[in-house]
Amino acid sequence: MPGSRIVHKEVGDRRTTDGATYVLISYLLADNCKADVRAVVIAKATTAEAAYFDRVAACKRTTGSQATLIDLTIDVVAARKDAGALSWAAGINVSENSVVIQITGEAGKTIDWMGFAEFFVNAE
Repeated sequence: MPGSRIVHKEVGDRRTTDGATYVLISYLLADNCKADVRAVVIAKATTAEAAYFDRVAACKRTTGSQATLIDLTIDVVAARKDAGALSWAAGINVSENSVVIQITGEAGKTIDWMGFAEFFVNAE
């Protein structure tokens, strides 16, 4: 018998002013589940540069274990950046029991980030 299936959507926004990496969105994976994740992130600096990121990945978590990326692969569907935004980044990662959408800005530049993520979860 198949496990339960859910589609969960999360949105997030954040302002960065440095080159550190931050979590934009976080989703806790339950024990014994697999999640296909799609994240779309848009970033715009107060100086008008902009970037667009579209990422997909597959993750899983088994009972008593932390979340892991399947095949350690994150596919880049699209990434569009203005010339002044080449160092900016957005991606999918795992942290303990959660799938996270991470962003990295640029030192000395104020950037407004917004994004959404869809989690297609199959749990037992």
